[in-house]
Amino acid sequence: MYGTPEALPILESHPRAPRHMYGLGKLLAEDAWLSTRGLDLWCLRFPGLFSANRRGGALYHFMQAARTGRSLHITAPEPTPWDVLDVRDAAEAIRLALRAESRQAGPLNVSYGEAVELRGLAKMVVEIAGSASPIVVQPDIRHPAFQMSIAKAATLFAWSPPALRTRLHELYIAFGES
Repeated sequence: MYGTPEALPILESHPRAPRHMYGLGKLLAEDAWLSTRGLDLWCLRFPGLFSANRRGGALYHFMQAARTGRSLHITAPEPTPWDVLDVRDAAEAIRLALRAESRQAGPLNVSYGEAVELRGLAKMVVEIAGSASPIVVQPDIRHPAFQMSIAKAATLFAWSPPALRTRLHELYIAFGES
């Protein structure tokens, strides 16, 4: 929804400039939700969600390639800002938000609060797998780092997620068990 970041970490006030229809859909849904005046509404902004049950997407393919020693391919045709969150952590954020005493209407970033970019994420997967898999970026595009500020969520409902590496390690193990 944010598009290419102007600065990191990205605050909730960062201009929204979606680059794809999915992001535009999120922006329009958020605008409709937040247009309800007079209600005390938070709109949690999640990045791309992953889970051990999802057998598709970049993380799944990265992990399968690293497990078997094949190349990890990044095929995004243009610079792509990217961030991820385990669905368990998204559910926990919703639970914390619902139970929170403090209120402040508006959007809230919910993420790991770590800078993420596609090549770095692929490298992390290779390290977790203990693999020698090469990482191939086709075409050779530099993908920007993306990092959502989670300071507001931390203040309003004590958001303190585990580390992304921890969740990716758990995901790698889960994919190997199935």
